[in-house]
Amino acid sequence: MISSVLRKTVFFKAIALLVLSWLVICIVYFSLRSSPHLLETGWMPDWLGKWADRNGELRTVVPYIFASIIWSTIVISNKGDQTNGASLSRLILGCSILFGLLVVTELWQLFLPLRSTSWGDIGWGSVGILLGLGFGLLFGLLKQFWSQRKVSS
Repeated sequence: MISSVLRKTVFFKAIALLVLSWLVICIVYFSLRSSPHLLETGWMPDWLGKWADRNGELRTVVPYIFASIIWSTIVISNKGDQTNGASLSRLILGCSILFGLLVVTELWQLFLPLRSTSWGDIGWGSVGILLGLGFGLLFGLLKQFWSQRKVSS
């Protein structure tokens, strides 16, 4: 029984880390492409490329929300953390790393001919990180509520 639960937890974390890694690679790729027009990739679905091109800086929210939610979920599901302080410091570290990625990729666009650094992208990316963190914390509170409810039943 315990080994089954442990295997499921390890499997969940491995999948979550793979998805998070894929998201980071996509963030870097789309941020550092020579053209900001995502419809030009050729492999992105037309509806998604049109939406992204139409919404400019707002599109920066989307990958950062998902990356932050995934990171928050990984940290909150970590049963090895016995204190909330350890979880909180890992949440802050992960969000700081995502913010660092956001700023570095945005500043790197200064060196790309058809791209430019945008405070709007940094702002919307930050909003995405904070929203993702909020959803992750909400998930943690719901998880704690349900686990306490099971114990009291």
